[in-house]
Amino acid sequence: MRRAISFLSERRSGTACACAAVLAVAAAQDVRADGLPALTAVPGMQADKLKPLTVARDVRSDKLKKDGKWHGNASLSLSYATGNTRSSSLAVSVDAARHTEDSKLSFYLQALGTRAENTANGVATTATTANQWKGGGRYDRNISEKTFGFVALDMTHDRIQLLSLRSVASLGSGYHLIHTEETHWNLLGGISYRDDRYNVPGVMIHDRLHLRFNTAQLLLGEESSSRPTSSTTLRQRLIVMPNLGAAHGGLVNFNASIMVAINASLSLKVTIQDRYNSLSQPPIRKNDFLLLTGLNLKFDS
Repeated sequence: MRRAISFLSERRSGTACACAAVLAVAAAQDVRADGLPALTAVPGMQADKLKPLTVARDVRSDKLKKDGKWHGNASLSLSYATGNTRSSSLAVSVDAARHTEDSKLSFYLQALGTRAENTANGVATTATTANQWKGGGRYDRNISEKTFGFVALDMTHDRIQLLSLRSVASLGSGYHLIHTEETHWNLLGGISYRDDRYNVPGVMIHDRLHLRFNTAQLLLGEESSSRPTSSTTLRQRLIVMPNLGAAHGGLVNFNASIMVAINASLSLKVTIQDRYNSLSQPPIRKNDFLLLTGLNLKFDS
């Protein structure tokens, strides 16, 4: 009986000491520079057994950064084939944006070149099957929490379509249908002015040969970006520009891309682009479709 009473007394004393140690540790807590509590060792306890309190943080680098600095992407797609025919293709694209609390300035540039060589009856022929570039910029300015105004300039060159330069200046406003850290979806509306310049001998528009064509247009569109998973980013943009006045028809541009991260800076990228020009007449086709796969590199200023 005495041994049992002695054992219970020791257990009760040990429990009291443990509680006292916990209270002493809590009383000895300090605060780190980042506002999180840091434990301080008390006499009789080993300091290396104490671990600072940590909180999970979102450190994904592709969240929208409104820090006034430039952030962007550079993509490269390359293909080469040889055998009965030999062909090579190179596509390069760069886009960059600078965000602040009330504005956004963005630029983009894309170039594509493709050559094919074929040998028949000992005679080699080389043809350029794609030689195009496009680029432009846009400035957005917030009007309210949900609305913004924008001005934009887009330029396009396509040798195969005899298009020396197409310039489209746009002015309009937009509405943030969804505007969160994970998802952005904007509706766009406005007006634009299109000016086309063609290489000799020109192109047929409304059954007439043109070296230059211009018209005012209505601008309707939508654009979005989202992150369905922590390593996947989706982007898409659809712009419809019907002509105003006697020149019936218009332009439709669709762009979509998916990026899957390999690490913090490098990702795999697949891009789909479709351009439709209702005024094109044979031998130039109305629809121009492009599929690109390659690597994407993020960069910051």
